[in-house]
Amino acid sequence: MANVKRTPHCIFTPRTTAAAAFALKALKAHKTIFAIRSGGHSLNAGFSSTSRGVVIDLKLLNTISVDRAAGTAKIGPGNRWVTVYRALEQYDATIAGGRAAPIGVGGFTLGGGLSFYLYEYGFGTDTVVEYEVVTADGEILTVNKSSHPDLFVALKGSGGPFCLVTAFTYKLIPVAKDGVYGGVVASGNSTIPAILDEVANFMKPGAGTSDFKSHLITMLFMALTNGSDTGGVKKLAKFISNACFYQDPVTTTPKVYEGVVAAAEKELLLSTLRAPRSIANITEEFGQPDDRSSQARAVAVPLTVINPTKKVLRGMEKIWSDAWADVVENGEIDGLATTLFYIPMGQQGRGDNVLGLKKGTEYLQMFMSASWTKESDDKRARSLLTGLYEKMVEYVKREGQYSPWMYVPHNFRTFK
Repeated sequence: MANVKRTPHCIFTPRTTAAAAFALKALKAHKTIFAIRSGGHSLNAGFSSTSRGVVIDLKLLNTISVDRAAGTAKIGPGNRWVTVYRALEQYDATIAGGRAAPIGVGGFTLGGGLSFYLYEYGFGTDTVVEYEVVTADGEILTVNKSSHPDLFVALKGSGGPFCLVTAFTYKLIPVAKDGVYGGVVASGNSTIPAILDEVANFMKPGAGTSDFKSHLITMLFMALTNGSDTGGVKKLAKFISNACFYQDPVTTTPKVYEGVVAAAEKELLLSTLRAPRSIANITEEFGQPDDRSSQARAVAVPLTVINPTKKVLRGMEKIWSDAWADVVENGEIDGLATTLFYIPMGQQGRGDNVLGLKKGTEYLQMFMSASWTKESDDKRARSLLTGLYEKMVEYVKREGQYSPWMYVPHNFRTFK
């Protein structure tokens, strides 16, 4: 995105772990500011680049090796997830990685990692059994439960500020030979209340998040139409999209999604739900591989909700809609589009990591984002998003469903 681009003084692209170690040692010796880039998928300025020093671009640390006997795969941080999934297809296996093709392995894993296998295996980082790392002194270490155990735990979801990781060894997850079920079902504005009720139902005990084979992402979208279907007159468009995943290549809609699909069919716009599909194919649908060269400007902010009710899911949607509808419809910010994500995380208070989630609690990860065209609108767009976030927090706190926990990859410390 245009607003997170930086112009570093130098880009260093190591081909080996030894070269990465040399770079870190040299940068430390000269007290040089640097940033580390894996996929560069973050919308936060400064997360994977800098205009004040050096970028260490890990794209050539992209090996993928499988140890069938151990049931593991060693993955270089320079890989994008779609490449990893394709490589693992021949083994009828996968790993708990990213859900969109362009996401990089490094940032995803060190930030925690929301994957299709979240309900069964926890965060992606919970399935990492070993790290190959480089310290600030240029020392190369193998980090696991028995070797450097404190660092092993600290790397699981902290964002990795302690070292540079040059390889992750993941547990393999078996995949049916016929593939999996998945896709998107999108529907119009009139279906939003009923679908949000179904998202709340999905998170009830014994429902969707309790079916470890499932995974759901719900996204609401608002923007002006281009006018092609209305005689050139631009109108406010608002719809809801549900990305569904199921580990089995079932031929009918899995029971956990029946409510969502039935509600969407009242004003159906699109459905790509089908089986069999490969995981690589689904991630390409959810996000095409790119080089993050979009000229749009964008920011995303997170909010974590616990044990959400139908009332709260609808209430948050109304706050979001009220904050943006007039601004979008009146064209006050050029090219403005805004989204609201609901991502049921299930009961994630487990795993040997530093994420600090409570046992026995249903978590919903929500993201609010906006994109626009002109730099001159930065201040206005950010101000609106800040105001929206504050209203959301106030509302969820009042309802007793707020959690201060924040997902690291979307921490908006650089937002305001």
